[in-house]
Amino acid sequence: MGQVAGYTVADYLIQYAAQERRYKRLPASIWDALVSHVQDPGDAARLADSAEGRLLYRYAIPLYRRAAAVGDRTAAARLARLLGERGDLDGLRARAAVGDRDAAARLADLLERRGNLDGAAQVLRARADAGDRFSASRLATLLERHGDLDGLRVLADAGARIAELIADLLINQGRSEEASGLRRFGLNPDGTVSSV
Repeated sequence: MGQVAGYTVADYLIQYAAQERRYKRLPASIWDALVSHVQDPGDAARLADSAEGRLLYRYAIPLYRRAAAVGDRTAAARLARLLGERGDLDGLRARAAVGDRDAAARLADLLERRGNLDGAAQVLRARADAGDRFSASRLATLLERHGDLDGLRVLADAGARIAELIADLLINQGRSEEASGLRRFGLNPDGTVSSV
């Protein structure tokens, strides 16, 4: 008794402040303080969404990183998308190195668009070797799109189910008889199309 536990703001003050401040930009010092001091991953993700919505990527990225670091998949996906849109290869590589599937996919797409097919395949192969079936599928599609029959055969040797992609590639190369044999008989252990 006799101690003030807090204050309640009058409704009209909240309405007035909301109307007056609605379109005012927060100063950089407030965003810097938020990035520096917000530790809760949920709060970091919500603030990152807010910063991204205001096109303040320099604040959104570190806040998404904080949320993604503790396993927030949505924040990780949004972070990978932002890094990919900015063309941040180093940021995507760092995220892919810690097992971020979305970052690996974005990195591979970016590398492929820049003409670095070997780099894109290497990123996807590392994820596929770690047991990521999504990356294995993307790798197979990449190899098929660029006509790498040997790469597809290596994937088939590793157990990937990609017979249709190999057959489609053979057809695109004008080797429809081999494609028909592949669909019917499969591959020999040496990677050639079986005839029996």
